[in-house]
Amino acid sequence: GYYANLEYLSYHVQANAHNVMLVDHDPESQTPAHYDNGIKALIEWPTVQHLFNGKDADGIESELSSVYKGKLEKYSRTLLYTKTGPIFLFDEVKSKSAKGHVYDWLFHAPPGENYQTAISYDKGRMIIDRPNAKLTMDVVSPEIDASKIYDKGVGKAFYESFLDLASKPNLNQVNFLAVILPESKPASGPAPVTTKLEAAGWIGAKIVHAAGSDIGFFRTGTDNGVAAGFTTDAKRFTASYDLSGALQKIYYEGSSISGNGLSLIADVSTRGTMAIVSSGIDAEIKSGKGCNLKVLVSGKPSSVLVGGLSVTNWTYDAGSKTVSLKLPAGTVALKINK
Repeated sequence: GYYANLEYLSYHVQANAHNVMLVDHDPESQTPAHYDNGIKALIEWPTVQHLFNGKDADGIESELSSVYKGKLEKYSRTLLYTKTGPIFLFDEVKSKSAKGHVYDWLFHAPPGENYQTAISYDKGRMIIDRPNAKLTMDVVSPEIDASKIYDKGVGKAFYESFLDLASKPNLNQVNFLAVILPESKPASGPAPVTTKLEAAGWIGAKIVHAAGSDIGFFRTGTDNGVAAGFTTDAKRFTASYDLSGALQKIYYEGSSISGNGLSLIADVSTRGTMAIVSSGIDAEIKSGKGCNLKVLVSGKPSSVLVGGLSVTNWTYDAGSKTVSLKLPAGTVALKINK
């Protein structure tokens, strides 16, 4: 009944009705991309810049500034999901105007039981409480200047419930970082705890939850490539740890990352995951045209599998304890067995 809804044209087509960012409190902050010009439509639509879908992590980066009425020079939104843990939401926004703007981030939810408000917000933490699931979101950056929960139509066919988080005014640039944790109910263990992590040239966060902990870092400068014990040229990365603090897996976007006993070097930029498993290393690597890869291992592997098939085109260097091999283009499953 979405398009047949009597509120469709007056409400649902507006940016205000969706989980998006508004500029200058404008409920119609977004305009339709060029659908009436076949040439412009190829270049002026919002675009997906990068995409990774894997068994251990998903990552997507999109560029959305083209529909913001000429007000934004850049609006990049990134979502990183560390399965089955948190989702890191990161927005990079830059205004075309030196004066800047005020920005609102909206988060919608269905109504709770008996059409009661499903959203709560206090001191940077949003909770969406549903009968069988719960979602916690902690805002790490920026400083929120104002917040408000909107509820309309309680007990009626048309219902809206959303949280509006507003930045300070006159911001020329702003980064929004939030950590989102979905959980089934009843949730096991204590409530998650999120902290901001500091590193030169990065913005990051750590969340401790019932299954362990996760960190996420997003590059904001060129100061250095060191964050939370990892050295990398990656634009962004995440790392997941078990309850004892042992590293379980990483997601990265770059050509090299090393730290906490893991190391990977490629001759081109790649994106992917590396997981430490009982049999060795379980990875998924995505590259545009294939890549030459070096991976740190504890000793000479018993076997190497690419795409589920055992291969022999790899070498082992005992001095550096690295396996070298060439991977084909696309997303490739790689297993290095002890």
